[in-house]
Amino acid sequence: MLTKKRKWLFTLFLAFVALFLVACGGETEQEPVEPEALQIVPLTRTVVVGEDMLLTIAVTPSNASKEVEWKSADTSIADVDDGVVTALKPGKVKITATSTLDATKKDDFEVVVLESRNELNVLLSAMSFLDENMPTQVDKDVQLPQYANPDVEIVYFDSTGAVIPNGLFKVSFDKDSYDASVTIFANIYYGDEKLEDLQYVLQVVRDLEANEFNALQAAQAEVAEYLEFYQSYKISGDLTLPKSLSQLREWTNGEVPEIDVAITWSTDSGMPITGAGTYNRPNEDTNVQLRAYFATDYNSALSRFNLVAKGYTKAEKLEWLKANVLNIPNEVTGANLLLPVSDSKFNTTITWESSNEEVYTAAGKMANPYQEEPVTVTLTATVVYDHADEDIAFEEKIAFELVVNPATNDLQRTALAVSNELDERTDLHYFPYGVQGRASGNQLPLPLEVAEGKFRGVPITWTVSEEGVFDANFVLQKQFLRYHEVTLTYSITAGTDTATGEMVINVGVAKYRNTKYIGGNMYSRSANQDQPWDELHQMSPTDGPNGNIGASTNVGGWTGYTFTGVVDGVPYQWFVSNLYSTTIEEDHELVLDDNGVVVGGVPASASNRQLFVANNTEDDLKFPVQFHTGGFDANTKQAFEVKNADGGNADRNGTAADGWMALMVVGADGVVEVGFGGESYQQTLVKLAREEAGDEELVVELEPFVVIPAGGFLMSSKYAGPLGGLQGILFNEGQEFTVETFDVLG
Repeated sequence: MLTKKRKWLFTLFLAFVALFLVACGGETEQEPVEPEALQIVPLTRTVVVGEDMLLTIAVTPSNASKEVEWKSADTSIADVDDGVVTALKPGKVKITATSTLDATKKDDFEVVVLESRNELNVLLSAMSFLDENMPTQVDKDVQLPQYANPDVEIVYFDSTGAVIPNGLFKVSFDKDSYDASVTIFANIYYGDEKLEDLQYVLQVVRDLEANEFNALQAAQAEVAEYLEFYQSYKISGDLTLPKSLSQLREWTNGEVPEIDVAITWSTDSGMPITGAGTYNRPNEDTNVQLRAYFATDYNSALSRFNLVAKGYTKAEKLEWLKANVLNIPNEVTGANLLLPVSDSKFNTTITWESSNEEVYTAAGKMANPYQEEPVTVTLTATVVYDHADEDIAFEEKIAFELVVNPATNDLQRTALAVSNELDERTDLHYFPYGVQGRASGNQLPLPLEVAEGKFRGVPITWTVSEEGVFDANFVLQKQFLRYHEVTLTYSITAGTDTATGEMVINVGVAKYRNTKYIGGNMYSRSANQDQPWDELHQMSPTDGPNGNIGASTNVGGWTGYTFTGVVDGVPYQWFVSNLYSTTIEEDHELVLDDNGVVVGGVPASASNRQLFVANNTEDDLKFPVQFHTGGFDANTKQAFEVKNADGGNADRNGTAADGWMALMVVGADGVVEVGFGGESYQQTLVKLAREEAGDEELVVELEPFVVIPAGGFLMSSKYAGPLGGLQGILFNEGQEFTVETFDVLG
């Protein structure tokens, strides 16, 4: 019998043997333990699309098997493999883990798949989805786009605010028309964020294929393809432009359209290519925007095409000038020549040199009427083509050999003498209509008979190159504001002999060929972008419309008041229109306030675009200026009560000048006394006062008037070419003007 001690030793021995057997390779198999319960243990409940999350298993008892079968209730939302959940699209999905030993032991866990953890990004993604998937045309009831993320709520509603149930848009067709188009709105909600009032336009059409909208798009695309050829080259001839889609397809052998589209064309006025496709060659290569207007029964569209109209090269300009302007004869016999000094096509200037001034002068005059033998003289023309682009501008000398033959008789010598006398007559070569105080009025004082010599008393007859400028008695019949040359030809006949000569005169108010003209509405922006402030055609029928579009506003004609200033050799001449003019005369009964400022008795100007005020009195006058008290500087307090002629508050349509505009005051001597270029009058005064005080926040009080000297004038302008452009050139202190007044041809 074993004692307790021995039993313990025996047990220890058996354990040792067992361990030894195991160490020697022996195995003892154990049956897996079935779980009494199992539970899915997540690290998080949410996962973002494209990412993975890990689920683990906890079991009871702890030594029970953790072997489970994983399953996703919706593998389109998320899949699961060995506890690794792969997120595929937004939504909620049940993940189930079932014990492989006992199918009754399982657990479920709901995984939330997020599109993004940033709620705003989800909203923006939903908005992009709507933008991409919203139909533009519908011909039957249609389900509006529904976003794949079930947590994103989209509410559709119409222009009245009525919600579109379930996002089902119901169609009510009338006609293919933009008027029949429907605007719907969408609000998108996600989490705590939202996007509201997203707007979409649905075109309700009779057919998704054959409708007016598609016809317009097809016409636009096919016209664009048709014009690709023209856009690849400079235009040098008339364009053939289709008038309809069916005509274009006929030209291109296309199918007859089920819905035709009418096409009309236009370009800006004055452009070298017209809306009819007519090409008028410009001086330089010119960019032209050709516009096509497409129209169906109820709809229309517009396309723009940029073309280049081919101009003249330097060689072509010179060739044209030689053929049409510099057509100098090979010889002359006892006669002067009218040498051209400019041309109207390219606006070149031409100066002359003579190789022998004692025979024939650079002015085209035969120096010695009693010359006995023929003499060859070289006349050299210097042609200057001025252009802002130095690569286009040029200067070219062209020489002409001229054989100068003696006069054949005394009548030719007499005609030469008459020509020389006419050259010395300063009252003939500049003869505009309406010069005040001119002794001859508007009748050109031409010599009508030979004054001296052998043919004294012989009649001189005259003809004019332009019909209608003068009447039979040489009274001027038209008033040209721009420089305007006409050629007068005279002839003297004695017996069977006749001698002739020519004289050129300028009948325009402008004295200079290269004048920059200013006047008219100056708001219509003429097509001549080289001089957008030239709107003289609105004031004088003789000067319009010269190919440019005038404004519909009636500027009331010309006042007869004009002033000219020369800057960098270029004369700028302003013609004042009635619409913008106020003239203060001696006989006006002026109304003055306590500070002596004119507040009445003066005709009011009728427009706020510019203001001209002439002080035709013998006194300096304080003329009111209206300042704007808000909007430009919160620190400037300028509240002044300024009255119009009718006693009302000052405004830009009354007699007060507008301080917000550029402004200048010119003295009786024609010199600018007040002027800050193109800058606002009131803003400049404030800026100068603050600079002088060294205080950028200084509250500046401005005098509510400006002094117009006796015999001087005020000019303020908002529209005169590009803002600050023209005013910046002329409205400067010290600038000198020549001021003139003419009678106006009624």
